[in-house]
Amino acid sequence: MAPHLTEKLVISPIVPMIFKDGVFSLIASAESAAERVAKALPMAKVAGAFHTVPAVRLARLGEELDYDVLVTADSVGVFVQASQVVSAVGKLRPVYAGPLKVSRMVEAITPVLINVERFSKMKSPSIKLV
Repeated sequence: MAPHLTEKLVISPIVPMIFKDGVFSLIASAESAAERVAKALPMAKVAGAFHTVPAVRLARLGEELDYDVLVTADSVGVFVQASQVVSAVGKLRPVYAGPLKVSRMVEAITPVLINVERFSKMKSPSIKLV
């Protein structure tokens, strides 16, 4: 697919997780999933986003979502393009979290949110930066 994605925006929502000993955790790796996508698609414009938006809520296309979405990208131009996609979904607010190397930290928030949901009985937790 790489040749067909030259200069195209690719947003990675991937979170490599494992469920072990009753908790979800990020799979240990030297790179984030977004960085691996960028390596596999060197001519694409890769951003990381949507990691903190509950998938079940994102799948409900008519639902109004009011969350902040941390977006990682190696350039402000790619962030701006990814922000347009994020902003087109409900009331999602894109927030620039930094370059793709920051994606590993952003991806790690997902298993935390899933564990909060399980242990605190919260429905579809996400984040809002204030």
